[in-house]
Amino acid sequence: LGTKVGGVIGGFPSTVVVALFFIAWTQSTAIAAEATTIIPIIIGIDSLFITAFVLLARRNLSIGLLGALALWAALAFLSVYARPSFGASLIGFAVFLAFSCYVLEK
Repeated sequence: LGTKVGGVIGGFPSTVVVALFFIAWTQSTAIAAEATTIIPIIIGIDSLFITAFVLLARRNLSIGLLGALALWAALAFLSVYARPSFGASLIGFAVFLAFSCYVLEK
């Protein structure tokens, strides 16, 4: 699958475990279980953050960081607001990751 996809797949479990642990600890296990629905699309949005940063940082580091953060914040807000199903979240993850890999391969 390559190092990029392998990095995402390898990092996914540790990221999810830590996030769900702290959600359960600070709120409740029911809320942590509910949060699992949106996690895949958020990880996909993270891949778009990295892609945007790589592309924009070529011009200027500050522009890269601010642009990537703005994209991430907007997409994360839309995802939370839309409340996608788990299936839609998985599809979003796959589409965002595929797009990021395609763009970064160039």
